[in-house]
Amino acid sequence: MTLWRTYYHLIWATHDRYPLILTDYKPILHKYLHQKIHNLDAQNYAIGGMPDHIHLIVSIPPKISIAELDNAIDYVKRQKQHHAESTLIHALESVDELRKPRE
Repeated sequence: MTLWRTYYHLIWATHDRYPLILTDYKPILHKYLHQKIHNLDAQNYAIGGMPDHIHLIVSIPPKISIAELDNAIDYVKRQKQHHAESTLIHALESVDELRKPRE
């Protein structure tokens, strides 16, 4: 069995640092991010932030690059473009998983 433990502190900011992350939506956003991290077999240790940015502390298995994790999470920023161009990635579109309790 291979042991790996790499920790990353990742930060995403809103466009021009506008305070767009409203308090009422933080739990939904955090749950969404947690699910995306879990779907990539990565380990989430902390999600937090302010109205203009989000912090993640994660461990990512060697089979997943930081870019892959970033693309999975960053995908949400390009929703309008993906719907217009019909370039959806159905695995990243599922929100049903957010409604299920984690086993």
